[in-house]
Amino acid sequence: MTNAESTVSVISRLGRTQVEQSLRRAARMMGRRRPEPLALRDIGYPDTAVALGAASLLRAQAPGVLAAHCYRTYLFGAALGTRDGLDWDAELLFVSAMLHDLGLTDFPGGAGPFEQRGATAAQEWLTDRGWPTARASVVAQAIRMHMDVGRAGKERPEVALLHFGAAADVTGMRLEDIHPRTVEEVLASHPREGFARYFAEKVRAEARAYPTSVTADLCRWGQFTWRIEHSPFQE
Repeated sequence: MTNAESTVSVISRLGRTQVEQSLRRAARMMGRRRPEPLALRDIGYPDTAVALGAASLLRAQAPGVLAAHCYRTYLFGAALGTRDGLDWDAELLFVSAMLHDLGLTDFPGGAGPFEQRGATAAQEWLTDRGWPTARASVVAQAIRMHMDVGRAGKERPEVALLHFGAAADVTGMRLEDIHPRTVEEVLASHPREGFARYFAEKVRAEARAYPTSVTADLCRWGQFTWRIEHSPFQE
């Protein structure tokens, strides 16, 4: 694919995503398919050895503001999965959420943009702990695709829900599909504490370092940093 074809593809996918979100918001305003409240205790956190290890790795490597985002990503993703009636593997989604921004930390990984670095690092970390190759590959795919607007949402549930959960927390995408009481409980449990400002700076740095990356394309054509800084959350 040439750069021109890539640009057209990105713009097209961003446009379709924005139209889909507008249609969902219109449906909510008309009272159709209103989200039901979902308590965090009903979502729960997986407590397998790998899930607990991934959470410990996140807390050891990431600053609190980034770690809280990873937890919100899991909870928002699970809430959207419940709303959409999906059947997903909670451990896969949780581990993916805990490790999806590993590329933004100092944890050693591969080369390339942060989602690729994080995917490589997560897969190696999971494989080193004896996790089945197939499951580690799903986590790596979810991390690698979580910035891929218009594509990730059409993949298997764990990949789609990592993407939707992260997007909900970063820009507010699909937040209208989560009941306000659920959103409030998520934010109370894992406060944002200036996350928008922190993450916008990370995104700008990634776009400068990797000008042909998905992040750079989102900044160039999707007003990504503006959307981060104007997300529907109080910081």
